[in-house]
Parts: sequence; structure tokens; C-alpha cells
Amino acid sequence: MTRRFSTTAALAAALLFSNLAPAGEAPAGGPGGEVAGAVDRLAEVNPFIGTGGAGFGCGGLYPGAQVPFGMARVSPDTGLAKGRLRGRNFGGYHFQDTHVRAFSHTHCAGAGVMDMGNVGLMPALTIEPPAARKYGVPFTHEGETAAPGYYAVTLPGPGVRVELTATARCGAHRYTFPPDQPAYLLIDASAALATGACARAEVEVAEGGREVRGLILNKGEFSRGYGGCTVYFVVRARAEPTAHGVWEGEAPRPGGVAASGTSVGAWFTFAPRGGEPLEARVGISFVSVEQAAKNLEADGADRSFDDLRAAAASAWERALSVVSVTGGTPSQRRVFTTALYHVMQSPTNFTEAGGVYRGIDQREHEAKGFLYHTDFSLWDTFRTLHPLMVLLAPDRARDYVRSLLAMEEQGGFLPRWPQATGESGSMIGTHAVVVFADTWLKGVRDFDAERALAASIRAATVPGQRSGRGAVEHYLTKGYVPADAARDGCSHTLEYAYDDFAIANLAAALGRNDVAERFRSMAKNYRNVWDPETRFFRSRKADGSWVLPLRPTNVFDNQYVEGDAWHWRWFAPHDAPGLIALFGGPEPFVQELRAFFSQAAAAPDTAFPDKYYWHGNEPDIHAAYLFNEAGRPDLTQQCARWVMHKKYRDAPDGLDGNDDYGTLSAWHLFSALGFYPVPGSTRYLVGSPIFERALLRRAAGDLEIIARGAGPTALYVQSAALNGKPLDKPWFDHADIAAGGRLEFQMGTAPSAWGR
Repeated sequence: MTRRFSTTAALAAALLFSNLAPAGEAPAGGPGGEVAGAVDRLAEVNPFIGTGGAGFGCGGLYPGAQVPFGMARVSPDTGLAKGRLRGRNFGGYHFQDTHVRAFSHTHCAGAGVMDMGNVGLMPALTIEPPAARKYGVPFTHEGETAAPGYYAVTLPGPGVRVELTATARCGAHRYTFPPDQPAYLLIDASAALATGACARAEVEVAEGGREVRGLILNKGEFSRGYGGCTVYFVVRARAEPTAHGVWEGEAPRPGGVAASGTSVGAWFTFAPRGGEPLEARVGISFVSVEQAAKNLEADGADRSFDDLRAAAASAWERALSVVSVTGGTPSQRRVFTTALYHVMQSPTNFTEAGGVYRGIDQREHEAKGFLYHTDFSLWDTFRTLHPLMVLLAPDRARDYVRSLLAMEEQGGFLPRWPQATGESGSMIGTHAVVVFADTWLKGVRDFDAERALAASIRAATVPGQRSGRGAVEHYLTKGYVPADAARDGCSHTLEYAYDDFAIANLAAALGRNDVAERFRSMAKNYRNVWDPETRFFRSRKADGSWVLPLRPTNVFDNQYVEGDAWHWRWFAPHDAPGLIALFGGPEPFVQELRAFFSQAAAAPDTAFPDKYYWHGNEPDIHAAYLFNEAGRPDLTQQCARWVMHKKYRDAPDGLDGNDDYGTLSAWHLFSALGFYPVPGSTRYLVGSPIFERALLRRAAGDLEIIARGAGPTALYVQSAALNGKPLDKPWFDHADIAAGGRLEFQMGTAPSAWGR
């Protein structure tokens, strides 16, 4: 296999490790210089990053307004002139679209799925026939702006300026109409991103024609998996309407007060405003209409738009202040701070006014002593986002664990990918167990760890559990998941083995040595799907034979989940020495891994999945850090820098794929700081920091990272020290930084012997 790539690898190596500086930019700042964002941190955020891209290169994000981890995500939903939505509109918005369909209040943060987009508002100069509205209103980027907690756009057709901001559970709208035109505010109760997702909607005009209440039973691509998600809402105008009406299907009913169906809504009419803005407030709830009204009151949504916008900006300023950096280029700082912004959009704080929430069992509960969160894209986020939050926001990480345990208690199973009020059942593995282990092992212990371990064991060993391990009975008896029993058996086996590693670590920390030994042994099961002849992980049948043919670059082959044999070839990071031994030792392992990255560097970026290193998806995003384990930290430094340079940009198409609730953004944050986690353990692997100084402000103690001489070409670590002591290996333990400290690097332009 290696000989086949030797010439290409030599050529690609020159491409791979050259021109790492963004074109036209020089490094800004330096030691003792201004910390980026200290004066105006919000200006370092570009909410349009991740809103563009093509095909599998779409970030799936939205540019609209929300507060950190907020339930209300008020953002434009766009589409093509004929009203068709494509897969690129996963976040509701796509930068290349030309029409706004509505400004809605619920969105998925970078998941590759069409869901939510509910409670749509739209300003207009007339109540058009409902059929005409589905095509949307043209807009351009010239009149568009976005910042944390704020979004605005001018709709040139009607000449309306739209401004949006948000509280935790409410949206605030401000519209400036032409001064001499009557103003209409349309409320689409049946708005949803996925085609046919509205299973039922209801709308009612109340409070003397100044308020609209309603609900939608949304069955999008995720929520339909658990019977649908009901979103309740209350819309209040902050001016006296002159008229109102409702519509059902194609039939507007002026003066109507109620409607129900799958295409329903209401409208307000206002006299010409003379240039005075029209404001509206929208409270949403997943509990009831009455709760939506309570959320409006509790969030102080009766305050002025400017006050709410200032409060949202202040919330973001506080959240983003947890990390500050010095040096780098302006583009690098914007990409970094925007990544920090993205990881603080989700998981969603689902706790409503009074501490209530609708749980995974579709019942109302009270959150006691914690904030209940949902929208856990665990197949993705266990790799980067959860370890990052343990480091930056341990109290919130604790609430994540408590929320997952509440789901397990209420639903009777450990969730795999919980969304809104239910379990989507998406993806494979039981990666909540990694989150439990990672959180406990790193010292966040204000939760019932024994219960977490018991839930982990059940998820790993009891057949037939909803969102448990598919074909687990075969895994337990054979040591792998046969292709006869489950599609993508190879990927199932590899992920189960990783989860077993995390369970073993948690059990050992709790003194359950018998459990730890059992799962430590099971964590080696990845070896059972290794083919020594081809040197790939492969699916095998129940009789032990390999599934044929092996097509290493066939993405979405039924042997693998969302990837090909090359992507999954490296998925045993929990046992790097064992993985390296399968290749025959460090030298052949390094040769093959370097060829993997070189092939990726030689291939152009396209709208299709990358056949080799595919940063836009998750199975191989740790691969650059495996060079450390094979004695070549210089190659980790090269490849990590290449990924940061090639796969992240300060542009709408600046993410290489779906951000998946902050997974890719968290990867960048770790890598730019200069280290990367092994989830479910306490180990961090050293990479190549890009900023000369970074400060992580933590309640347990600040962590300062100094990278003297860091720059576009100075990507190699020459020496390192941790808390004043030389760091001789390219890894360290969380205990070394748990109480803060100082991590120091001396960077240079040539590889060194450090860490080998």
C-alpha cells in the first residue's frame, strides 16, 4: 500500500506544509500587545462563518440572534426563488440564497439535518395570497449585518428594515417600514424547514387583537423519529393594530380569530408608521402556550429593543471573555473568536421560566439544582466540544451530565442523540458514556457517578435498548459486530471499543476494578476488525470472513458510517500503541499516516466528501495528533497547522462541513491553543499553537499559554515547559492544568528533536 503512494506523497508534502500564512496578512500584535477583543471582543466574531459552502462543505449554521446556549434562535430562513430548500439550508439560512422566507425562532446549530425553523414572522406591505408567500422576499447582503445577539437586513422590495435580537427564550423584532405605507406583520404558525414537517398547527388572535397564540407539531428529519416536537408561542405587537386576520391553506380570512391545519397563520395590520419602528416580541415554549407567556414576562421582553440588544451583547461579552488571545493575524483571531462563539450556541438550555422543562419522555419536569440541556449531538461532540466545556465551563459540563442522567431516568435508556423533547436515534455508539468519564476524570464531580456508571454498563451490555448498542449481543460474544447483524459493522465495533475504554476509566476511578478490567479488555475489540493483509479496519461476517470487496476510498460504503476505509483506519486513539503495532511499528505507521495527509493535500477541495483526510466529518479529525504517539510530534505540528489553514477561513464557506453543534469549532479552538484531548481520559496531546499568548480564565485558576515566536512559518515546537518544569513529551495530563498554570513553548521554523 505504501509504495503505491510514494511518488504522490513526495509531491504533496511540498504542498502540504507550505504557504501556511493567509494571503495578504501579516501577524498582528505580539507579547505584551493588545489582547484581541479586550476593547471590542464582539467585533472579532463573524456570524456568517459557516453559513455558506457547497454540498458536503456546508457549515449548516445560521447568522441570527441568540444569547449563549439560548433556546430562542431568531434567524432568517432562506431559499431559492421557486421556494425550494436544499440540504445546504440545514441552519435555515444559506449565504448564496436570494430570498428570505421567514424569520423563525428555532434552529439546529450546524447539524446535517432539516428540522425546526418554527414560528415564522415576516413584515409586508400587503396580505398577499398565501401561495405567493412561499417564494419569499428578495434580499441582498449589502443591507445585511450580524453580530452576537443581533441580526439586521433590509428587504429592498417592500423597503423594510428588519432587526432581530433575543433573550434566552424569546425573540425581539423591530421593523422600520416606509413612512407612508400601512404595515403588515405575518405570523406563520406552520413554518418549518423540512418539507411537510408541519403535522398540525393552531393559531388564535387574542387580547383584543394585539396578541397571537398558537402551536406547531413539528415533525422534521430528527423530530419525526420520536413522534414530533410541539413548539408553543405567543406573539405580542408593541403597537395597536388596526385590523387582523388568519389564513388556512389558500384562504385568507380578514377579521378571523382562529385557524388550524398544516398551513395556517395570522396577521396584524398597522396604520402608516411615519418612520417610527414597529416592534414585536415572541415567546416560545416546549411546555405550553401559558408557559410561552411566562417566558416573555420572565425574560423582561417588554423592555425596549435597544435594551434587549444591549443585554444580549453583554451576555456574549461575558461568555467570550473566558479566552483571549494575542498575536496571529486579524483573520486568525476572527476565526478563533467565532469558533468560541459557535461552541457557546449549544447544547440548548431547555430550562424555562420557573425551572420547568419538557423531558425526553414528553412530560413536564422541574429542574432542581441544575439547568436542563438538550440537543446533544454526541456522536460528534464527545470528541471535542464536551472536553472543551469541561475545561472552560465546568459548571455547565456538570449540567450536561445531569441532563443526560435525567433523560436516562425519565426515558428508561441512555440517549444517543437527544434533540429538543425526544431521542432522534441518529448515528451509532453510546457516547454519553465518554462524556460521563471525561467529566468525572477531570474533576467535575457534582453528579451521581455511580448512577452514570450503571447507566453506561446497561447501555453497553443490555440488548434491545432504545438508542443502545445495535447488535450488542454479537459484540459481547464475538468481540465484533458482524455485517450480517448490522450494517456498518466495522464502525460499530470501533466505536463500541472506544466507549468501552471510557467506561473502564470511569470504573477504575470509582474503585470498581472488576468492571474496569472487563471493559479494558473489551476496549481491545477494535483489533478484531483489523485485516493484517490490507492493513485496514473492515467489516466481517459472523463466520469471520471479510465483507467483499474492499473499496478503501468508497465513502458511505456499507462497511462504515459516514466515511471510507481510510477515514476509519485511525479510529483507535484510545490505544495508540496498539494501533501502531498493527501497522508493524512506528516507522510504517508514520509512513502510512503521512501518505494519508499528503493525498488529502494533493486533492482539491470539492462539494463531495474527501476520500482521504475528511475534516468536514468526524471519524478522522484526531488523526494529526497520532503522529505524537509514534514519536513524530513535528508531523503533528505540520498537519495540525495545515488543517487550521486549509479547513478554516474567515468567510461564509469557512468551515469544511457541518459544524455539528460546535464540534469543528471546538477542534479549532483546541488546536489553535496548542493541545488536543483524548476524550474519556485525562490526556492532552501537544500540537502547534498559533497565538503568541492565550489566557483561559477559569474559576479553578487561569491557564496561560505562551508560544514565543509563533507565526505562520514558525509552526515547530523547539522546547516546552509546564508550570516552570521542562515538558519532554508531546502530551500532558489534565491534573497538570486543573488549577491553572502556565504552558510555555518556544516555536521555530524548522523541526526539532523536542518530544521524540
